[in-house]
Amino acid sequence: MRRITLLLTCLALGAAGQISLPQIGFVRDLAGSLRPVFGVAGAFMVGEPVLAGVVSAASSGAYAVASTGSEIVVVTGNEIVWRREAPDSAVEAFGFGAGGRPEWVRFVNGTCLVWPSKGEPKMASFCKNEAPSRMQLSSRLPDRVEGEPETLAPGWLVLRSATRVYLVRTGPDETIYELPEAAQ
Repeated sequence: MRRITLLLTCLALGAAGQISLPQIGFVRDLAGSLRPVFGVAGAFMVGEPVLAGVVSAASSGAYAVASTGSEIVVVTGNEIVWRREAPDSAVEAFGFGAGGRPEWVRFVNGTCLVWPSKGEPKMASFCKNEAPSRMQLSSRLPDRVEGEPETLAPGWLVLRSATRVYLVRTGPDETIYELPEAAQ
């Protein structure tokens, strides 16, 4: 019996190193760093910063597209997989396509960075999806929430105030969760 208990304990310890938390997406924290968010609703863990100096970002869950003001950067996992100098205009919106891949970035000056089905992204005078849908929230928002929501993943939004970051699970069971770790 001791051998079986010892064997099961060893197997459990060996497997523990192979288990990882599910990654929900990426969030721009209050310090302007892009960080992965792991866990499940109400039990979140924020990972180490992947990119600093982020002024706007959106995530599809699998990918994040971020602007530092001077660059547009694409992140997946904990890796920067693409970066390019940004045009002389602020980002207005981000769009994702099938599989959560980046599809376009729209700038305030009306131009777009568009990812073709193959090859490198190119600047264009229009975006495939001109108007991203605006999510209507039914919950009472926390005090002093500022700016437009950012996407975290399908069914998830990010809201922020000057001192807090919130994750919103959208849909029929809409719920707002505070993400205090994102301020660190």
